[in-house]
Amino acid sequence: MVDVKYKWNTVKNNTFLLSNYPGLSFVETNEIEGQLQFKAYFNKETREIIINPVSYAHDNYFLEDSYHIKIQLPDEPENQPPLVYELNNRIMKSGEKHKVSTFLDMHIYKDGRSVCLCPRTQLVERTYNQKALSLPLLIDELIVPYFYQQAYFERYGTWPFRNYSHGYSAIFEYYIRNKNDDKNHNVLLLRSSVESILWCAKFERTEYLKNLLENRKFLKPTSKCFCGSGRKYKKCHRRTFSKEAKKGLVIFVSDIKKSY
Repeated sequence: MVDVKYKWNTVKNNTFLLSNYPGLSFVETNEIEGQLQFKAYFNKETREIIINPVSYAHDNYFLEDSYHIKIQLPDEPENQPPLVYELNNRIMKSGEKHKVSTFLDMHIYKDGRSVCLCPRTQLVERTYNQKALSLPLLIDELIVPYFYQQAYFERYGTWPFRNYSHGYSAIFEYYIRNKNDDKNHNVLLLRSSVESILWCAKFERTEYLKNLLENRKFLKPTSKCFCGSGRKYKKCHRRTFSKEAKKGLVIFVSDIKKSY
């Protein structure tokens, strides 16, 4: 059986890059490199980042900038996330300038090179919604917004809007922010969150779900931590979770209990 790799270097994708991001081009069959040039604006009312806005040039939330980047596109986009790199170390220099203590707080992964575009749950949702197969949606909805935030932080020393934390905390923050009145959406959100949790837990999958299901509407400080470490929750992830993540975890545990 021959492994079939997803084809990214197509006429359609090349036309998109040439028309919208001419500084980027394919250097390999699944790799794009070059200068990402963008104009973007954060609309505070709709909470959206608008690409190529027409009437906000004098607003502080309007930015025009460029970053030298590399995008490694996965052979199996429904099972693998893309990897994006900022090649001039500009993000880390911005963190040093504003005295950010760790690269994680600049939304760079632990390898110190690839960037964290969004919470893992959002990547999984994009797979279920077929967005993971679209290069235009990847660049417009994830990559440009990420670098817009970095450009804003570099300029003003603060993020344009409330960011997510890291790891498990981001999963539960994302859960509480995105749950709404749409039942179908919530089912997908729950499913995506579980998959993201399992990806984070990796070697503690069984223990992780067991600990979640043993708790109903809340986790006691003396309960075993949901991550499967064997330590008490109060001496493990409770110390690092934001208040929002703690609330999100409570709601998530309640919802997953109802789904079984």
